[in-house]
Amino acid sequence: MKLIKYCINCKKQFTIQQYRLKEKPNRGRFCCRKCVDEYKVKNRIVKNEKNPAWKGENVSYSGIHRWLRNNFKKFGVCEFCGKIGDTDWSVIGKFYTRNRNDYFELCRKCHCVFDGGKVIIDI
Repeated sequence: MKLIKYCINCKKQFTIQQYRLKEKPNRGRFCCRKCVDEYKVKNRIVKNEKNPAWKGENVSYSGIHRWLRNNFKKFGVCEFCGKIGDTDWSVIGKFYTRNRNDYFELCRKCHCVFDGGKVIIDI
């Protein structure tokens, strides 16, 4: 059964499945990830090292990508081929760290080439 809720950030109406609220009661407050991030900035929710849930280098794949998205602006230019358009963050080595120098901003084609192991980078 779908429930109608209102985003506490932008006040837009959205729907959510009732069973999703049973899984995690805190769900159903925001219509999208963008509203979650805006709400945290507006309300000065504790971030980074000061947050008691901070994991440092033991962060997950999605956590690293969220950290990159929140802390570094993408310019939409591939750092390898120079193509302008949509880009992704790609890790240079095999390990995900909280060091911006360990990531390239790559177009989808170059990202797939790097992840496929067809190009090796000497660090």
